[in-house]
Amino acid sequence: MRIMCKNCYSKSVIKKGERKKVFENIQLYWCKDCRKYFTLQKISNKTYPIRVIMHAISTYNLGNPLDKTAKLVNKRYKVKVKPSTIHSWIKEFEKICTYRRIREKTLKNYKANEIIFEKQFIHKQPYNFRYHEAKLNMFINNYFKNIKNYIVNIAENCPNELFKQENYRSSELKFSNVNVKIFKKDNDAIKLAELALNCATNNKERALINFKKAHSSLAKIIGMTEQNVYCMDIMQQNLAVLGLLRSAHEMLMENHLNFCFKNAMATKNEKKKREMTDEILKVTKLFNK
Repeated sequence: MRIMCKNCYSKSVIKKGERKKVFENIQLYWCKDCRKYFTLQKISNKTYPIRVIMHAISTYNLGNPLDKTAKLVNKRYKVKVKPSTIHSWIKEFEKICTYRRIREKTLKNYKANEIIFEKQFIHKQPYNFRYHEAKLNMFINNYFKNIKNYIVNIAENCPNELFKQENYRSSELKFSNVNVKIFKKDNDAIKLAELALNCATNNKERALINFKKAHSSLAKIIGMTEQNVYCMDIMQQNLAVLGLLRSAHEMLMENHLNFCFKNAMATKNEKKKREMTDEILKVTKLFNK
């Protein structure tokens, strides 16, 4: 992925040293056009790395008190974070890390070491299987009980022998006795996706929703193909994915023209203008093939 300048949207960007902080070094970039430095960090003015902050909040949400959370974080990252600092992080990010709202209720029913269920499967390599037991029991009602039973039973009933084949991958196995039926449904998940699409504030967000929907459909198509489902059913699903991708491409192009291209044309850098125009012509040519 090419880096774009945060100030003038130019792609004439190079790495230019690092910003040395107490616990990490941040990569600096320099724009040849506007001649300004910038970083890719979205959260600034933090002494500790973002991974330390997020790990501290997660550790606290798993039922550990502030003092124990500080000890665990300090031991793992070799830092000296105070409990009061962790408390300030929790308050700062409480709108994003919303699990804090049910933390107290969770701890009435679970100990800190019982909230996350974990089991390691030894296949060709170790795999850690984990799920949030508290969330599973608190939020999955009777309507979704089959999903809950499926997740819980994986620990005991996982077909481990399928993942220990030496000659091929388990995803390449064929099951001739499995009868796959495809049903088209207009369910709540689809309606929610459509609602999110309408609520998206710009075309880039709408394109992202389309990409996620296409990704989900592709997984279904792969499964249908592996199970030797009727060709026309596969082709119909494939056309739906192509439609989502085409729509996402058009949204991105419109967003690019309204922001990146518009800002580039407003500058006096003729080289940059030519580069942006050539890019659009090249992409349009590929799209129309």
